[in-house]
Amino acid sequence: MKSSGLQGLRNFAGFTAALSSQKNYESRYYSFDGEPIYADADVFAAYLKDIDPDSTTRQATLFNLVALHDGNKFADKRDQGENHNASFKRRAQILLDEIKEFEQKLAQSGRPTLVLFVPEHGAALQGDKIQMARLRDIPSKLITHVPVYAKFFNVQRSAEQPASSPVVIDYPTSYEVLGEIISRTITTDYFQGNTPLTAITDNLPATYFVSENEGALVLRFQNTDFLRLKGHALTIYPQ
Repeated sequence: MKSSGLQGLRNFAGFTAALSSQKNYESRYYSFDGEPIYADADVFAAYLKDIDPDSTTRQATLFNLVALHDGNKFADKRDQGENHNASFKRRAQILLDEIKEFEQKLAQSGRPTLVLFVPEHGAALQGDKIQMARLRDIPSKLITHVPVYAKFFNVQRSAEQPASSPVVIDYPTSYEVLGEIISRTITTDYFQGNTPLTAITDNLPATYFVSENEGALVLRFQNTDFLRLKGHALTIYPQ
């Protein structure tokens, strides 16, 4: 975990909480710029240690997990003189295993919690006709159309109330949906167990697909992707 983006939260979102101490975390990777990236398992363990299952105070905790960022190197390998990038597949499996363990312990804690995992972007493991793999100069749909995951823990239900089945939102959405899910969770008292999951997931706001950076814009209109490079006209994105 790194503190990247923290100043932006302070400047634009009024976030005033101090960054948690990272003193005792294992340095599992080094990033492309040489900064240490700590073991996600240690970050999760520190969070779980501070949970008070009897507290009724709402709180929000933000994690910035960058284990899958391009260019990361395993710390032990680099310290041994090996300087090649760590396998994405191996890093992904480690992260998924640690998330699974974290969720199991979170469920055991008894603390009502909504967990949201929101990728910044894809890893560009595959290229296309105009951009080779691992490049992200053009924000194509392969890179910027990513899955978001939300899961509730420790919802109070009676024996007659089965747990809700997973719901898949299969139409285009964006960051607005995250705020809507959080808002509905609070206003419906979802954790009290008297509200169906559909009250959270039905009729969430849809968003047209548009991705843009300093040099390029990609959008979808009538099932066709379009591209506009800086200084050029809009053209159909090559498929």
